[in-house]
Amino acid sequence: MGSSNHGNTVLAGNPQSDGAPKDFRPGRILTLRNPEGRTNLALELAYFAVLALLAYSVCLFIVVAHKDFWGLVWNSGDNHGYIQISQGIREWNPQVIGKVKLFWGTSYGILAVASLTRADYGTSLLLLSVFCGALSVFFAHRLYGGAVAAWFIFVSAAFIQRILTGGPEPIFVALFLGALLAIRRGLAGWAVLLGALAATVKPIGVFVLGAILFTSLRRKDWRNLIYYGAVAACVAVLYGAPLVLLTGSPFGNFSGYAGDWHQKVLPITIPFYPIVKDAITSQAPLSNSIKNATWIAAVILVIAYYGLMRGRLRAHFAQYPEETVAVLLVIFFQLSYNSTWAWAEFPRFIIPVVPFLLAQACVERFRRSVPLVVAPVFGLLGAVQIVGFQSLLHSFRSLIRL
Repeated sequence: MGSSNHGNTVLAGNPQSDGAPKDFRPGRILTLRNPEGRTNLALELAYFAVLALLAYSVCLFIVVAHKDFWGLVWNSGDNHGYIQISQGIREWNPQVIGKVKLFWGTSYGILAVASLTRADYGTSLLLLSVFCGALSVFFAHRLYGGAVAAWFIFVSAAFIQRILTGGPEPIFVALFLGALLAIRRGLAGWAVLLGALAATVKPIGVFVLGAILFTSLRRKDWRNLIYYGAVAACVAVLYGAPLVLLTGSPFGNFSGYAGDWHQKVLPITIPFYPIVKDAITSQAPLSNSIKNATWIAAVILVIAYYGLMRGRLRAHFAQYPEETVAVLLVIFFQLSYNSTWAWAEFPRFIIPVVPFLLAQACVERFRRSVPLVVAPVFGLLGAVQIVGFQSLLHSFRSLIRL
Protein backbone atom coordinates (compact mmCIF):
# COMPACT_ATOMS: atom_id res chain seq x y z
CA MET A 1 0.00 0.00 0.00
CA GLY A 2 1.27 3.42 -0.82
CA SER A 3 2.12 6.02 1.77
CA SER A 4 0.36 9.26 2.45
CA ASN A 5 1.46 11.83 5.02
CA HIS A 6 -1.36 13.73 6.64
CA GLY A 7 0.13 15.89 9.34
CA ASN A 8 2.19 13.42 11.33
CA THR A 9 0.15 10.45 10.20
CA VAL A 10 1.62 7.69 8.06
CA LEU A 11 -0.68 5.13 6.51
CA ALA A 12 -0.48 1.55 7.74
CA GLY A 13 1.62 -0.45 5.37
CA ASN A 14 4.14 2.34 4.82
CA PRO A 15 7.67 1.03 5.16
CA GLN A 16 8.53 4.08 7.26
CA SER A 17 5.71 3.65 9.77
CA ASP A 18 6.62 2.99 13.39
CA GLY A 19 7.56 -0.57 14.13
CA ALA A 20 7.55 -1.72 10.51
CA PRO A 21 10.32 -4.11 9.45
CA LYS A 22 13.06 -2.34 7.52
CA ASP A 23 12.66 -4.57 4.47
CA PHE A 24 8.88 -4.27 4.39
CA ARG A 25 7.76 -3.44 0.87
CA PRO A 26 4.04 -3.18 0.14
CA GLY A 27 3.18 -4.99 -3.05
CA ARG A 28 5.74 -7.74 -2.48
CA ILE A 29 4.48 -11.16 -1.44
CA LEU A 30 6.60 -10.95 1.71
CA THR A 31 9.86 -9.46 2.92
CA LEU A 32 12.19 -12.42 3.25
CA ARG A 33 15.57 -11.76 1.64
CA ASN A 34 18.69 -13.80 1.05
CA PRO A 35 22.12 -12.68 2.33
CA GLU A 36 22.75 -10.73 -0.87
CA GLY A 37 19.64 -8.68 -0.16
CA ARG A 38 17.57 -10.03 -3.04
CA THR A 39 14.00 -11.07 -2.45
CA ASN A 40 13.71 -14.86 -2.33
CA LEU A 41 10.34 -15.74 -3.84
CA ALA A 42 10.57 -19.38 -2.78
CA LEU A 43 11.09 -18.43 0.87
CA GLU A 44 8.28 -15.90 0.71
CA LEU A 45 5.81 -18.43 -0.64
CA ALA A 46 7.07 -21.04 1.81
CA TYR A 47 6.36 -18.68 4.72
CA PHE A 48 2.73 -18.30 3.66
CA ALA A 49 2.43 -22.03 3.07
CA VAL A 50 3.81 -22.81 6.54
CA LEU A 51 1.37 -20.38 8.16
CA ALA A 52 -1.56 -21.97 6.33
CA LEU A 53 -0.32 -25.45 7.20
CA LEU A 54 0.11 -24.61 10.90
CA ALA A 55 -3.38 -23.16 11.23
CA TYR A 56 -5.43 -25.29 8.87
CA SER A 57 -3.84 -28.66 9.58
CA VAL A 58 -4.50 -28.27 13.31
CA CYS A 59 -8.11 -27.34 12.63
CA LEU A 60 -8.64 -30.08 10.04
CA PHE A 61 -7.07 -32.79 12.21
CA ILE A 62 -9.35 -31.99 15.13
CA VAL A 63 -12.46 -31.65 12.95
CA VAL A 64 -11.89 -34.98 11.17
CA ALA A 65 -11.36 -36.68 14.56
CA HIS A 66 -14.72 -35.43 15.84
CA LYS A 67 -17.01 -34.93 12.85
CA ASP A 68 -18.00 -36.36 9.50
CA PHE A 69 -16.00 -33.96 7.35
CA TRP A 70 -18.01 -34.35 4.14
CA GLY A 71 -21.19 -34.16 6.14
CA LEU A 72 -20.02 -30.74 7.32
CA VAL A 73 -19.22 -29.65 3.77
CA TRP A 74 -22.72 -30.56 2.61
CA ASN A 75 -24.69 -29.40 5.64
CA SER A 76 -22.82 -26.86 7.78
CA GLY A 77 -24.26 -23.38 7.89
CA ASP A 78 -26.29 -22.64 4.77
CA ASN A 79 -24.29 -24.99 2.54
CA HIS A 80 -27.19 -27.37 1.95
CA GLY A 81 -29.35 -24.44 0.88
CA TYR A 82 -26.78 -23.22 -1.64
CA ILE A 83 -26.39 -26.74 -3.03
CA GLN A 84 -30.18 -27.09 -3.35
CA ILE A 85 -30.33 -23.80 -5.27
CA SER A 86 -27.56 -25.01 -7.60
CA GLN A 87 -29.48 -28.21 -8.28
CA GLY A 88 -32.73 -26.31 -8.77
CA ILE A 89 -31.17 -23.90 -11.26
CA ARG A 90 -29.54 -26.72 -13.21
CA GLU A 91 -32.80 -28.69 -13.34
CA TRP A 92 -34.82 -25.46 -13.74
CA ASN A 93 -37.11 -26.64 -10.97
CA PRO A 94 -38.41 -24.17 -8.36
CA GLN A 95 -39.58 -27.07 -6.18
CA VAL A 96 -35.98 -28.14 -5.65
CA ILE A 97 -34.92 -24.60 -4.76
CA GLY A 98 -37.57 -24.35 -2.06
CA LYS A 99 -37.97 -21.19 0.03
CA VAL A 100 -36.13 -18.23 -1.47
CA LYS A 101 -33.80 -16.46 0.95
CA LEU A 102 -30.13 -17.08 0.22
CA PHE A 103 -28.57 -15.04 -2.56
CA TRP A 104 -27.76 -17.14 -5.60
CA GLY A 105 -24.23 -15.96 -6.41
CA THR A 106 -22.61 -18.78 -4.44
CA SER A 107 -24.84 -21.33 -6.16
CA TYR A 108 -23.82 -20.04 -9.59
CA GLY A 109 -20.20 -20.44 -8.49
CA ILE A 110 -20.87 -24.03 -7.44
CA LEU A 111 -22.44 -24.73 -10.83
CA ALA A 112 -19.45 -23.22 -12.63
CA VAL A 113 -16.93 -25.36 -10.73
CA ALA A 114 -19.09 -28.48 -11.10
CA SER A 115 -19.28 -27.92 -14.85
CA LEU A 116 -15.51 -27.49 -15.13
CA THR A 117 -14.45 -30.35 -12.85
CA ARG A 118 -17.41 -32.77 -13.12
CA ALA A 119 -17.32 -32.95 -9.31
CA ASP A 120 -20.43 -33.19 -7.14
CA TYR A 121 -21.91 -30.04 -5.64
CA GLY A 122 -20.37 -30.49 -2.20
CA THR A 123 -16.87 -30.99 -3.58
CA SER A 124 -17.37 -28.07 -5.97
CA LEU A 125 -18.34 -25.80 -3.07
CA LEU A 126 -15.25 -26.88 -1.14
CA LEU A 127 -12.92 -26.35 -4.12
CA LEU A 128 -14.45 -22.93 -4.76
CA SER A 129 -14.09 -21.93 -1.10
CA VAL A 130 -10.44 -23.01 -0.87
CA PHE A 131 -9.54 -21.27 -4.14
CA CYS A 132 -11.33 -18.05 -3.17
CA GLY A 133 -9.76 -18.17 0.30
CA ALA A 134 -6.28 -18.26 -1.27
CA LEU A 135 -7.30 -15.54 -3.73
CA SER A 136 -8.52 -13.38 -0.84
CA VAL A 137 -5.13 -13.62 0.86
CA PHE A 138 -3.42 -12.66 -2.42
CA PHE A 139 -5.68 -9.62 -2.82
CA ALA A 140 -5.07 -8.64 0.83
CA HIS A 141 -1.35 -8.79 0.12
CA ARG A 142 -1.66 -6.59 -2.97
CA LEU A 143 -3.78 -4.09 -1.05
CA TYR A 144 -2.06 -3.88 2.32
CA GLY A 145 1.26 -5.73 2.15
CA GLY A 146 2.75 -9.05 3.17
CA ALA A 147 2.36 -8.68 6.93
CA VAL A 148 -1.39 -8.08 6.70
CA ALA A 149 -1.79 -11.00 4.29
CA ALA A 150 0.18 -13.27 6.63
CA TRP A 151 -2.07 -12.46 9.59
CA PHE A 152 -5.21 -12.66 7.46
CA ILE A 153 -4.43 -16.31 6.64
CA PHE A 154 -5.37 -17.41 10.16
CA VAL A 155 -6.57 -14.55 12.37
CA SER A 156 -10.29 -15.22 11.78
CA ALA A 157 -11.50 -18.58 13.08
CA ALA A 158 -14.75 -18.00 11.18
CA PHE A 159 -12.80 -17.61 7.94
CA ILE A 160 -10.81 -20.79 8.64
CA GLN A 161 -14.09 -22.65 9.15
CA ARG A 162 -15.63 -21.43 5.89
CA ILE A 163 -12.53 -22.23 3.87
CA LEU A 164 -12.22 -25.76 5.30
CA THR A 165 -15.92 -26.69 5.19
CA GLY A 166 -17.16 -24.40 2.42
CA GLY A 167 -19.41 -21.38 2.49
CA PRO A 168 -20.14 -18.05 0.77
CA GLU A 169 -17.68 -16.00 2.83
CA PRO A 170 -14.47 -16.85 0.89
CA ILE A 171 -16.26 -16.15 -2.41
CA PHE A 172 -17.60 -12.83 -1.19
CA VAL A 173 -14.30 -11.74 0.37
CA ALA A 174 -12.40 -12.50 -2.86
CA LEU A 175 -14.86 -10.42 -4.89
CA PHE A 176 -14.96 -7.62 -2.30
CA LEU A 177 -11.16 -7.31 -2.00
CA GLY A 178 -10.80 -7.74 -5.76
CA ALA A 179 -13.11 -4.77 -6.25
CA LEU A 180 -11.07 -2.67 -3.82
CA LEU A 181 -7.86 -3.62 -5.64
CA ALA A 182 -9.42 -2.71 -8.99
CA ILE A 183 -10.25 0.72 -7.57
CA ARG A 184 -6.63 1.12 -6.45
CA ARG A 185 -5.44 0.28 -9.97
CA GLY A 186 -7.81 2.82 -11.54
CA LEU A 187 -10.04 0.11 -13.01
CA ALA A 188 -13.31 1.43 -11.62
CA GLY A 189 -15.39 -0.36 -14.26
CA TRP A 190 -13.97 -3.71 -13.18
CA ALA A 191 -14.49 -2.68 -9.56
CA VAL A 192 -18.18 -2.06 -10.25
CA LEU A 193 -18.47 -5.44 -11.96
CA LEU A 194 -16.78 -7.26 -9.07
CA GLY A 195 -18.81 -5.30 -6.53
CA ALA A 196 -22.03 -6.18 -8.35
CA LEU A 197 -21.01 -9.86 -8.43
CA ALA A 198 -20.21 -9.65 -4.71
CA ALA A 199 -23.73 -8.34 -4.12
CA THR A 200 -25.13 -11.52 -5.71
CA VAL A 201 -23.30 -13.49 -3.00
CA LYS A 202 -24.06 -11.21 -0.06
CA PRO A 203 -26.13 -8.02 -0.21
CA ILE A 204 -23.47 -5.91 1.53
CA GLY A 205 -21.58 -6.01 -1.76
CA VAL A 206 -23.72 -3.00 -2.73
CA PHE A 207 -21.54 -0.89 -0.44
CA VAL A 208 -18.68 -1.12 -2.95
CA LEU A 209 -21.05 0.08 -5.66
CA GLY A 210 -22.39 2.80 -3.40
CA ALA A 211 -18.90 4.04 -2.57
CA ILE A 212 -17.87 4.22 -6.25
CA LEU A 213 -21.10 5.91 -7.33
CA PHE A 214 -20.91 8.35 -4.39
CA THR A 215 -17.38 9.47 -5.22
CA SER A 216 -18.27 9.79 -8.91
CA LEU A 217 -21.26 11.93 -7.95
CA ARG A 218 -19.08 13.97 -5.58
CA ARG A 219 -16.63 14.63 -8.42
CA LYS A 220 -19.52 15.33 -10.84
CA ASP A 221 -18.17 12.65 -13.15
CA TRP A 222 -21.48 12.19 -14.93
CA ARG A 223 -20.20 10.09 -17.82
CA ASN A 224 -18.63 7.44 -15.61
CA LEU A 225 -21.56 7.61 -13.20
CA ILE A 226 -23.88 6.53 -16.03
CA TYR A 227 -21.40 3.90 -17.21
CA TYR A 228 -20.98 2.39 -13.74
CA GLY A 229 -24.72 2.40 -13.20
CA ALA A 230 -25.21 0.59 -16.52
CA VAL A 231 -22.68 -2.12 -15.56
CA ALA A 232 -24.39 -2.66 -12.21
CA ALA A 233 -27.80 -2.71 -13.89
CA CYS A 234 -26.67 -5.39 -16.37
CA VAL A 235 -25.53 -7.64 -13.54
CA ALA A 236 -28.80 -7.00 -11.71
CA VAL A 237 -30.84 -7.96 -14.77
CA LEU A 238 -28.81 -11.11 -15.43
CA TYR A 239 -29.19 -12.09 -11.77
CA GLY A 240 -32.84 -11.13 -11.47
CA ALA A 241 -34.15 -12.77 -14.65
CA PRO A 242 -33.70 -16.42 -13.49
CA LEU A 243 -34.94 -15.41 -10.04
CA VAL A 244 -38.17 -14.05 -11.52
CA LEU A 245 -38.64 -16.95 -13.92
CA LEU A 246 -38.13 -19.57 -11.23
CA THR A 247 -39.75 -17.89 -8.21
CA GLY A 248 -42.06 -15.27 -9.69
CA SER A 249 -40.50 -12.34 -7.80
CA PRO A 250 -37.27 -10.34 -8.10
CA PHE A 251 -37.39 -9.56 -4.37
CA GLY A 252 -37.50 -13.10 -3.01
CA ASN A 253 -34.05 -12.79 -1.42
CA PHE A 254 -34.93 -9.62 0.45
CA SER A 255 -38.30 -10.96 1.56
CA GLY A 256 -36.55 -14.04 2.91
CA TYR A 257 -34.01 -12.03 4.90
CA ALA A 258 -36.73 -9.75 6.27
CA GLY A 259 -37.83 -12.65 8.44
CA ASP A 260 -34.56 -12.29 10.39
CA TRP A 261 -35.10 -8.61 11.18
CA HIS A 262 -36.57 -7.56 14.52
CA GLN A 263 -40.24 -6.60 13.95
CA LYS A 264 -39.50 -7.38 10.25
CA VAL A 265 -39.34 -3.65 9.51
CA LEU A 266 -35.86 -2.45 8.50
CA PRO A 267 -32.48 -4.18 8.17
CA ILE A 268 -30.71 -1.52 10.25
CA THR A 269 -31.50 0.34 13.45
CA ILE A 270 -29.66 2.36 16.10
CA PRO A 271 -25.99 1.27 16.14
CA PHE A 272 -25.16 -1.29 18.86
CA TYR A 273 -28.79 -1.60 19.98
CA PRO A 274 -29.46 -5.09 18.52
CA ILE A 275 -25.98 -6.26 19.53
CA VAL A 276 -26.35 -5.19 23.15
CA LYS A 277 -29.94 -6.44 23.34
CA ASP A 278 -29.12 -9.89 22.01
CA ALA A 279 -25.88 -10.14 23.99
CA ILE A 280 -27.87 -9.69 27.20
CA THR A 281 -30.61 -12.17 26.28
CA SER A 282 -28.44 -14.71 24.43
CA GLN A 283 -28.57 -18.31 25.60
CA ALA A 284 -25.44 -19.25 23.66
CA PRO A 285 -22.47 -20.85 25.46
CA LEU A 286 -20.13 -18.51 27.31
CA SER A 287 -17.29 -19.28 24.88
CA ASN A 288 -19.41 -17.91 21.99
CA SER A 289 -20.19 -14.74 23.93
CA ILE A 290 -16.51 -14.20 24.71
CA LYS A 291 -15.61 -14.71 21.04
CA ASN A 292 -18.25 -12.28 19.80
CA ALA A 293 -17.46 -9.64 22.42
CA THR A 294 -13.74 -9.87 21.67
CA TRP A 295 -14.28 -9.27 17.96
CA ILE A 296 -16.65 -6.36 18.54
CA ALA A 297 -14.25 -4.76 21.02
CA ALA A 298 -11.32 -5.27 18.62
CA VAL A 299 -13.17 -3.60 15.73
CA ILE A 300 -14.18 -0.63 17.89
CA LEU A 301 -10.64 -0.30 19.29
CA VAL A 302 -9.01 -0.29 15.87
CA ILE A 303 -11.46 2.23 14.41
CA ALA A 304 -11.54 4.51 17.47
CA TYR A 305 -7.86 4.47 18.44
CA TYR A 306 -5.87 3.74 15.29
CA GLY A 307 -8.40 5.09 12.82
CA LEU A 308 -9.75 8.23 14.51
CA MET A 309 -7.40 9.20 17.34
CA ARG A 310 -4.24 8.56 15.32
CA GLY A 311 -5.75 9.93 12.13
CA ARG A 312 -5.21 6.89 9.93
CA LEU A 313 -8.78 6.80 8.64
CA ARG A 314 -8.56 10.41 7.49
CA ALA A 315 -5.23 9.75 5.80
CA HIS A 316 -6.56 6.60 4.15
CA PHE A 317 -9.67 8.42 2.95
CA ALA A 318 -7.53 11.17 1.43
CA GLN A 319 -5.73 8.58 -0.71
CA TYR A 320 -8.40 5.90 -1.21
CA PRO A 321 -11.85 7.47 -0.66
CA GLU A 322 -13.94 4.71 -2.31
CA GLU A 323 -12.18 1.96 -0.39
CA THR A 324 -12.52 3.75 2.94
CA VAL A 325 -16.20 4.53 2.41
CA ALA A 326 -16.98 0.93 1.38
CA VAL A 327 -15.22 -0.54 4.40
CA LEU A 328 -16.81 1.87 6.87
CA LEU A 329 -20.27 1.19 5.41
CA VAL A 330 -19.75 -2.55 5.97
CA ILE A 331 -18.65 -1.95 9.57
CA PHE A 332 -21.53 0.45 10.27
CA PHE A 333 -24.03 -2.00 8.82
CA GLN A 334 -22.76 -4.89 10.94
CA LEU A 335 -22.92 -2.76 14.09
CA SER A 336 -26.47 -1.67 13.21
CA TYR A 337 -27.90 -4.85 11.69
CA ASN A 338 -31.41 -5.26 13.06
CA SER A 339 -31.19 -8.98 13.73
CA THR A 340 -30.12 -11.49 16.35
CA TRP A 341 -27.42 -12.52 13.87
CA ALA A 342 -25.70 -9.15 14.41
CA TRP A 343 -24.45 -10.52 17.73
CA ALA A 344 -24.42 -14.26 17.07
CA GLU A 345 -22.47 -14.08 13.78
CA PHE A 346 -20.51 -10.85 14.10
CA PRO A 347 -17.07 -12.51 13.63
CA ARG A 348 -18.31 -14.07 10.38
CA PHE A 349 -19.96 -10.91 9.08
CA ILE A 350 -16.87 -8.77 9.67
CA ILE A 351 -14.43 -11.01 7.70
CA PRO A 352 -14.37 -8.84 4.52
CA VAL A 353 -12.90 -5.84 6.36
CA VAL A 354 -10.40 -7.74 8.53
CA PRO A 355 -7.45 -6.96 6.18
CA PHE A 356 -8.29 -3.25 6.35
CA LEU A 357 -8.46 -3.40 10.14
CA LEU A 358 -5.14 -5.26 10.34
CA ALA A 359 -3.54 -2.58 8.17
CA GLN A 360 -4.95 0.17 10.36
CA ALA A 361 -3.55 -1.59 13.43
CA CYS A 362 -0.06 -1.79 11.85
CA VAL A 363 0.48 -5.54 12.34
CA GLU A 364 3.70 -5.24 10.35
CA ARG A 365 5.36 -4.04 13.55
CA PHE A 366 5.35 -7.62 14.85
CA ARG A 367 8.28 -9.89 14.13
CA ARG A 368 7.71 -12.46 11.40
CA SER A 369 8.11 -15.22 13.97
CA VAL A 370 4.97 -14.13 15.85
CA PRO A 371 2.47 -15.41 13.24
CA LEU A 372 4.31 -18.74 13.19
CA VAL A 373 3.73 -19.08 16.94
CA VAL A 374 0.09 -17.99 17.07
CA ALA A 375 -1.18 -19.59 13.84
CA PRO A 376 -1.76 -23.04 15.46
CA VAL A 377 -3.65 -21.34 18.29
CA PHE A 378 -6.06 -19.78 15.82
CA GLY A 379 -6.33 -23.13 14.06
CA LEU A 380 -7.43 -24.58 17.39
CA LEU A 381 -9.97 -21.77 17.78
CA GLY A 382 -11.30 -22.60 14.32
CA ALA A 383 -11.73 -26.21 15.41
CA VAL A 384 -13.54 -25.06 18.55
CA GLN A 385 -15.94 -23.10 16.37
CA ILE A 386 -16.71 -26.15 14.22
CA VAL A 387 -16.65 -28.95 16.81
CA GLY A 388 -17.74 -27.08 19.92
CA PHE A 389 -15.85 -26.23 23.10
CA GLN A 390 -17.56 -28.83 25.28
CA SER A 391 -16.83 -31.61 22.80
CA LEU A 392 -13.14 -30.70 22.65
CA LEU A 393 -12.98 -30.39 26.43
CA HIS A 394 -14.50 -33.85 26.82
CA SER A 395 -11.95 -35.27 24.36
CA PHE A 396 -9.10 -33.60 26.23
CA ARG A 397 -10.27 -35.02 29.55
CA SER A 398 -10.58 -38.49 28.03
CA LEU A 399 -7.04 -38.20 26.67
CA ILE A 400 -5.67 -37.27 30.08
CA ARG A 401 -7.29 -40.33 31.68
CA LEU A 402 -5.51 -42.69 29.24
